[in-house]
Amino acid sequence: MELILPSETIFHAIESSIKAYRKFAQQQIGAQIEGITIDQSLALIYIDKYPALNQMALAEFLFKDTASLTRMIKTMVKNGFIKRDINPEDLRRYKLSLTTKGKKVVEALPEVITFNRRTALEGISQDDQNTLRRILQKIRDNCNNHAL
Repeated sequence: MELILPSETIFHAIESSIKAYRKFAQQQIGAQIEGITIDQSLALIYIDKYPALNQMALAEFLFKDTASLTRMIKTMVKNGFIKRDINPEDLRRYKLSLTTKGKKVVEALPEVITFNRRTALEGISQDDQNTLRRILQKIRDNCNNHAL
């Protein structure tokens, strides 16, 4: 059996689409908000929406390992977007909260995110989006059902 080149698979198409979207979205966010990455902006949104969110849950939402998230949080603290305090309910953990600068970023994000999504999905019907979502869920289910 001959192996199909990775670049000829659906997985390559999925990954290249995600990378193209992330590059585009980063350009748009960077043009509107100085000094923030797309991942940092997503983290700010989650921290704002779920103030009690712990770092492990945040890492799962952002598809990051804990070491990467820890580095990202340190950068965000250094750049003044969030503050990290000891969690009074569990002294082994931190409580993350937005600074005034972080809140301003969260207020500015909906407009740019809406533009990014609308642009990326231009010409794709809601039915096609629903079909794609269902297909991607099936791929995830297949992988999860056969994982060791």
